[in-house]
Amino acid sequence: LYYLLAAPVFALTDGWISAIRLFSVVLGGALVVVAYLIGAEVYPGHLVFALGGAAFVAFVPQHLAMMSAVNNDSLSELLIALVVLQSMRLFRSSTIPGSKLILLGVTLGLGLLTKATFYYTAVPIALAALILHSRRYALRITHYVLVFAPVLLIGAVWWIRNLGVYGGFDVMGL
Repeated sequence: LYYLLAAPVFALTDGWISAIRLFSVVLGGALVVVAYLIGAEVYPGHLVFALGGAAFVAFVPQHLAMMSAVNNDSLSELLIALVVLQSMRLFRSSTIPGSKLILLGVTLGLGLLTKATFYYTAVPIALAALILHSRRYALRITHYVLVFAPVLLIGAVWWIRNLGVYGGFDVMGL
C-alpha cells in the first residue's frame, strides 16, 4: 500500500526521490500525533505522559532515519498505532457504534496490504480488545462481523493477487 500511495508523488515530481522521502516524513509526523493520542488515552489527566511518548517517537535517531527512508515502515507503524488507539477506545467504551467497528476493520485491512509484520502485531491487539470488551459488555457476533468483514474484503485483494502471481496457496508471497 505504501508504494501504491507513493507512486503519484513519484510521478508528479518526475521521480524526485526527496519527495517520496518527504511523503514518508509526513507519515512519520502523523505517527507522532497518534502516539500523543495513545498517551492521552492511557493517561487522560496527565498529558505530560502523552507529550513524552510523542517526543520519544519523534526524536529517537534511528526511528527518524527509518521514517525518512523510502520504505513501508512509516505507513505500517502509523497503521499499527491507529489500531492500538482504536482498540483502546473500543475497550474503554461501553457502547460501540457500528461505524467505529467498521473503521477498525478498514484500518486492519489497509495494514494487511502494507507489511507482513502487521499480521502478528496489530491483528492480535484488535482481536484481544474485542474479546476483552465482550467479557465486560454484551458484544454480539455482528460486532465481530463489522470488524472482520472489511479486513477480509480488503485483504482478499492482496491475497488473490498473490495467488495469481505465486501460485498454489502462497497468499503471502513467501
